Amino acid sequence: MNNVKRNNGSERPQVPVYIDAVFVGDRSGSMRSMGNAPMAGVRDFLEKHMNLYNENGGEVNVTIVTFDTCMEVPFSGDISTLNTNDIERCVNEMKPRNLTRLYDTVLDTIREQNNRKTGNPNQKMIFSLFTDGYDNVSTNTSKTMSDAIIEHKNSGVVCNFLAANQDAIVTGEMYGFNGNNSIQVTSDPIYAMNAFGACAASGIRSATTGDVGFTRLERISSATVADRTSLFTHVSSPLVQTHLLAPIRQL
Repeated sequence: MNNVKRNNGSERPQVPVYIDAVFVGDRSGSMRSMGNAPMAGVRDFLEKHMNLYNENGGEVNVTIVTFDTCMEVPFSGDISTLNTNDIERCVNEMKPRNLTRLYDTVLDTIREQNNRKTGNPNQKMIFSLFTDGYDNVSTNTSKTMSDAIIEHKNSGVVCNFLAANQDAIVTGEMYGFNGNNSIQVTSDPIYAMNAFGACAASGIRSATTGDVGFTRLERISSATVADRTSLFTHVSSPLVQTHLLAPIRQL
């Protein structure tokens, strides 16, 4: 009751949050088209979760995973321990290079996130994947990764998919993500930076308010009109259709 009862100023007190948020970021060579957005986006992701913790308390665990031909984990832990060196290391690990080890990285990351489940009914788990290409290195298959994503979702983890240079809805569904949790990204610094912002905001929103998925505004700001309209014929969800097309008629 102390968490929901209004104070004398008619404002609700902050409610402690218990989140395990994972960001898996593609840093393969093709990400160069996004300029500095991947580096700035990771910084923004960390800072937004730090602000969430500072404002609400509780326990905010964040993991940053980057991958190209290999996988790196520049930070994983309680956000309250994050320092400037940690942030700079995460930023540097998003510099584009090499090939795309997508499937193996996702599977390894899901296993690690599952190990952090505490049994706390208030714990919210978020898994976000940002990629701009297809796997060309892994030993596992897309089917193995898809099965793992579906199992992860069924266990209560919110799984978000952000993709450029491909049809995000179609590819996301192939990988096991829901259409409402998949968002198209235009491979351009401005749109990519907006998409990184949407990634952090959507995850925090789903953990704190229960609203799952990307908003209309997030979809508009993350991709060009041409990229969004090209998806319509593949989208079966009326909700996603509304988010894709209604804003286009207003532009």
